[in-house]
Amino acid sequence: MDSEFQNNSILIATDFDLDAFSRSGLTPKLYYGGWIINREPYKPQELIEDINNQGIDILIVEEDKVPKIIFENCPDLKIVISMRGNPVNIDLEAAKESGVPVLYAPGRNAQAVAELTICLMLDLLRKTSDSFLDMKKGNWGKGKEDPYLRFRGKELQSSTVGLVGFGAIGQAVANLLNGFSSEVLAFDPYQTQDVFTHYCVSTVELDDLLRMSDLISIHVPLNPGTEDLLAERELSLIRPESFIINTARARIINQQALSQALIEKRIAGAALDVHYKEPHVIDDPLFKMDNVLFTPHIGGATQEVITRGSKIVIDDLVRYIQGDIPRWAAVLPK
Repeated sequence: MDSEFQNNSILIATDFDLDAFSRSGLTPKLYYGGWIINREPYKPQELIEDINNQGIDILIVEEDKVPKIIFENCPDLKIVISMRGNPVNIDLEAAKESGVPVLYAPGRNAQAVAELTICLMLDLLRKTSDSFLDMKKGNWGKGKEDPYLRFRGKELQSSTVGLVGFGAIGQAVANLLNGFSSEVLAFDPYQTQDVFTHYCVSTVELDDLLRMSDLISIHVPLNPGTEDLLAERELSLIRPESFIINTARARIINQQALSQALIEKRIAGAALDVHYKEPHVIDDPLFKMDNVLFTPHIGGATQEVITRGSKIVIDDLVRYIQGDIPRWAAVLPK
């Protein structure tokens, strides 16, 4: 292994599986800061000072941003690693101009987000959270108030699920849904037909998916082409008994249009793990609605995500050090 990298100094600003280093044969000096210390990201000047004062060669981040000013003021920084499926927290153009490789970890949280998605689907269909909150109030009820009547739901097995986006997470959701024998539809113009076939998924246009699905689950990245992908026109196509699940990004669904559709009961309900104002969700009008289930952006909050992501990036770091091409590099200077 290249001795230049063998004993490098690494600044870790996010949750990380340190066993990934021992398994790789790397013996770096480790420093910690930013998000991992107090769950608050670095301010740019603080990050510059830590990198330069501690002689950091490799920076590992997730919540913390690495803007152009970091590359301009940290000339000895050799590699930046983003523990994300898409390194949107890194100024990739600045990294390229500075000749600094950027590694990242696609697919690290696919299974975790997929499992939470299924959890939210089941909760919406079987009304488990509603029934629990009702019991906490001391209710049980008799006659027409019998919980067997009030919380009667629907089985996932007999539901049609529409997946908007069919990348790693969408595929993981489809794989789990196959175990429930659900009918699964998907819309993704960038995916190949053999992938849909492999997961026993029927491909449809977005409008048809919205019309036909009992559960509509969002699995596309946020970019200029997907922001407000579901707005007033699209939401008007959804049947009143159907539900929306969003574990991707809030702004993929237009907030005002979604709020109005839920208020008017043109959509039965929604389950949202991502929000327009994080962490100030109490200011979101959706938060006050009885037909919306909220979770605090915990789709990737599993120990396995940390372990899996750490292995992905350290395996690639070793490849780079040994002169091989990393599997997942957003920036790879010649």
